[in-house]
Amino acid sequence: MRVTLVVQYVKFIYFKELSFEAKGFKQIANFLIFKKNYMRTKNILSLFLIVILLFYSCKNNKTDVRLTEIKISPKISNDEILQSLIKDIKIIKLQTTDSALIKYIWKLEYIRNRFYIQTLPNKPIFVFDSIGNYIYSIGKHGKGPGEFIQLVDYLINEEEDNVILFSWPDKTLYYTLDGKYLRETKAKLPIYKSIKINKNLFAVYIGCGTIMPDGEEPPSDIVFTDANFNIISKYKKRPAYKNKMGAYTNIFSKWNENISYLGEYSYTVCLIKNKNLIPQFYLNFGEYQITEEFLKRNQNINPVEYFNKIKNEYAHFIRYAQNENYFWVEYYLKLNTLDKHFAIYSKKDSKVLNFSCDKKQPLTKLLSTIISNYKEEFIFLVEASDFKEISEDIKDKLVNSSTKKTKYLNDILKISSQTKETDNPLLIILTLKHN
Repeated sequence: MRVTLVVQYVKFIYFKELSFEAKGFKQIANFLIFKKNYMRTKNILSLFLIVILLFYSCKNNKTDVRLTEIKISPKISNDEILQSLIKDIKIIKLQTTDSALIKYIWKLEYIRNRFYIQTLPNKPIFVFDSIGNYIYSIGKHGKGPGEFIQLVDYLINEEEDNVILFSWPDKTLYYTLDGKYLRETKAKLPIYKSIKINKNLFAVYIGCGTIMPDGEEPPSDIVFTDANFNIISKYKKRPAYKNKMGAYTNIFSKWNENISYLGEYSYTVCLIKNKNLIPQFYLNFGEYQITEEFLKRNQNINPVEYFNKIKNEYAHFIRYAQNENYFWVEYYLKLNTLDKHFAIYSKKDSKVLNFSCDKKQPLTKLLSTIISNYKEEFIFLVEASDFKEISEDIKDKLVNSSTKKTKYLNDILKISSQTKETDNPLLIILTLKHN
């Protein structure tokens, strides 16, 4: 009974997101049976400490696990507080041409002073230079050689100087970074999101409800593969939820030499170390948190009904990014309010600031859609029509002297006057102060 209570307590400490590997749990059980007579004479605390030590040794990972809870709430800070955090904002106006018309950005990578942008599934990868000039595209929609039926994801492999396009249902296409077609292979996995860890190791995510080759069950978390996308290992914390709409999330975020992972319907952000996931942050939305009980109870209902239940009751549509100093998470509190929210967590002082993206706070609305990060910079997307509307709201606040005038606010107003509502989206490059 004591052993059961201790193991349950260990799992509770880690927010029910961690699970013992089968081998590791067996080692713990055998050790406790062997020592049971001895343990009867000791305090329960000693037993607890031994279980913890064995747990870490069984994971065979020397990384210090420090799971930090980030408490997120609807309590809102205002534009003035946000402005006090801002070091600089740069606005990149993506050139609008007949060859590159963009409504929405699904994924963005900034490599070698170029933006590689994925939009709709039937559109190629559009490439822009560092100031927003359109240069060329990669890939072509179609069924022929070198063409994709539905572009699901792409991956940039700088060491091999290529871009890999994942086409549903069965193609993997290879191009140079300059857009020259190289070859194609038959897809081995239905990849939804991907990232390169090192030369011979990749992490890929397969969305909930995805049909797997040979009728296999889709993993609920990530799969580690070699450079040819052969499976090396699967990291699985819980059963997959079948026939469910995948929530749109960044899944991966990279800064310096670090890569983090946040799965669908999960609140634990993990660092990827080789082929291990090391819990880093636990996002606590309080009463708006989706529970495991809810997921299990509703996993067999109609997908549309399932999604409607989530959007009306819980925080959802999580996007996130992080750098050395800050963790940024964006979410809807309840979709029927049509209001986005985001929270900024400072790693240096462990404080959280919460913001609502509404007209009364135009700076927060400007930063309502985080799409990527590059070194210390966070990258946001804003549609041209919204940008012009937000600029008018900023102008009003400046007139009323409720917002401090800065160079970046002047730049916003200047670029807005040069922007049409039908133009391509703009990129907002944000740098926060370190303190």
